[in-house]
Amino acid sequence: MMKLWISVVDRPPIGSFFISYSSQDKNLVELLETALNKEGIPTIRDERERMPGRKIDEKVKEMIMKSDGMILCLSKRSLNSPWIPYELGFAEGYSSGIRRDYLIIPYILEPLEPGEIPPFIRDREYFDNPKKLIDYLQESYTYNIPFLNDTYFLSIEVTFDKFSKLLEDIRNKELTFGYSLIRYGRDDVISKSQLSSQDKEVVKLLNIAVKRPWVVTRIEESTGKVIVTHHIPIHNRWGTQFKLFVDFKDLTKLELIKKILEEEGAAEVSEAASGHMRIFYTIPQHLVKGGGIAIVKSPEGITNNFIYPQ
Repeated sequence: MMKLWISVVDRPPIGSFFISYSSQDKNLVELLETALNKEGIPTIRDERERMPGRKIDEKVKEMIMKSDGMILCLSKRSLNSPWIPYELGFAEGYSSGIRRDYLIIPYILEPLEPGEIPPFIRDREYFDNPKKLIDYLQESYTYNIPFLNDTYFLSIEVTFDKFSKLLEDIRNKELTFGYSLIRYGRDDVISKSQLSSQDKEVVKLLNIAVKRPWVVTRIEESTGKVIVTHHIPIHNRWGTQFKLFVDFKDLTKLELIKKILEEEGAAEVSEAASGHMRIFYTIPQHLVKGGGIAIVKSPEGITNNFIYPQ
């Protein structure tokens, strides 16, 4: 049965990225790091001199686990570095286990011949231009939320018991969770209010696309429970209407996903109007009573969840 935990959080920043590199490429890496930091993309890296034979230590592991992704810097020199495979191996284990949204991005520091590109990155998207890398990170890892300075973030953690039949789909990102920011404010309150011109601009924002909803999904391996954490922006004065959803790639699992959500106790389950690859659901009232979240209906009769401002 669906379980809920709600708390206020600091605004989720763009994620920091761990830079994996050969110390022989330090000058090139510093140029890349400066370009990333200038555009507001935080980075961390191990700047200590590395001795041959020393194992990847706890400090490096901690830095990787504190980051939201790895930028794997490759050059002719790094191809012979023993540290790149160590750090990549740890990051891949981390991304396939604890953090399934952890991103590993190869970056080519200098031109490599096709035969020099390592096998472990040939099946990954990689970059060789800092601007393209920055554009990708900003597109993928930042919000596109109007009036962001007028919002705070609420963390809504939803625990599902009944997705055990779809764990492999979740691990392989064939099934993902997210949310849509529908509108600032409640429809019934807005319709009776005398709004300023700016307020009218705020509340009319329908179906705002969040470029990368800050959603973390993890699987509790011992029980098979799926825990999904949404960080949702709440307007300071008007509150926020939103809709949770499940995206999936296998159409044959449409009815199964709907059934699971209904068994979990979702208040309403509906297919996306634009197709059958997304299922919306709302958090049931009995879970959120007194928790600052309500179920509201739009003038069109569509059911959404609403979060009251603090």
